[in-house]
Amino acid sequence: MARAAAGWLREEMPDSWRGYSFETFVINEVRAYNAYQKKDRALFYYDVAGGMDIDLLIETSRKVLQLPPTYIAIEIKLARRWQTEWSKPLKALVSDPESKVKAAYGVYLGDQVLQDEGITLLPFDTFSQKLWNGEIF
Repeated sequence: MARAAAGWLREEMPDSWRGYSFETFVINEVRAYNAYQKKDRALFYYDVAGGMDIDLLIETSRKVLQLPPTYIAIEIKLARRWQTEWSKPLKALVSDPESKVKAAYGVYLGDQVLQDEGITLLPFDTFSQKLWNGEIF
């Protein structure tokens, strides 16, 4: 939409836009699942101290009385190979004893399901199947 509004439909898309477009696509897939399945889960972007961020936090349970909320963290990368430095923000959040993140995923364009010290790295197709099968949240 933004490219059309700017009159750039026939222009080559810059690489930086491709990454943002893929992030937006994955987040919209999660939003669609959340709405169609009537999960009503809150979705957040998370900015980590030190310039790192996490693309998506999904609240899997709300705060109730003395129980804190819990979350799933997702990092999204437009790449065929996952680079281990992309897992750093997820690892920092999951390893923090104060964190309420119960699971962390990396979503990318590769073709292998991988593990990186407690972070599950999923090709987009696998992530989408697991999402719609109710295996992510």
